[in-house]
Amino acid sequence: MNRLERLLRRTDHLVQRGQLGRAADLLEETLATHPLGDKGCEIISAYLGDIYLSLHELDRAEANLKHAIEHNSAAAEYHYLLGIIYSAGMRWPEAINTLWRALELLPEDDEYLRAVGWAVFNSGDEKQGRALLQEALQVNRSNMVTLTDLALVYTRAFQFQDALHCARRAVELDPLSDLAQDVLRVVQRFKHEYERLARQGKFTSQGIEA
Repeated sequence: MNRLERLLRRTDHLVQRGQLGRAADLLEETLATHPLGDKGCEIISAYLGDIYLSLHELDRAEANLKHAIEHNSAAAEYHYLLGIIYSAGMRWPEAINTLWRALELLPEDDEYLRAVGWAVFNSGDEKQGRALLQEALQVNRSNMVTLTDLALVYTRAFQFQDALHCARRAVELDPLSDLAQDVLRVVQRFKHEYERLARQGKFTSQGIEA
């Protein structure tokens, strides 16, 4: 086992224990003090980007993913992670461009397609975003995140039966997922509120009356 492999093994152990800060510190110190060659720098930079994304330190995450891409611009996963970082910061135009690049490099990946669809939807092009998410679900009907995204998209369009179907399917796929459970509760709450306002005559085609 070489130095890089030992480092990655130690980092994996820290990440699995939830010690993300210590894992990042270990990688940063190694980058600063031990020459590992271009490939080593690429791998560590990408790993750091992923860790900082989990820590919601988006500036650091972005810098490290860009550094990894400088070393290997053909790695679809790096473009995907950078696109997710932009999405987390609601930088939708940058997210869309970067995620499309990931999809160009790996066209068959339904998760990349899902991520593009979500970014497009949130950028304001709801029709295309919805179509992309539906396409992603056709590719992989077991992607729990695609189902939760679509549940929220349908909720926004007041299509509560479709929203509930997607949210419940997400929970079936991963009953322990906080995301799936949270989205199901959101859909149920919005459906209940919509029906309450409709009964009171306070809901119109333009929205809720003041």
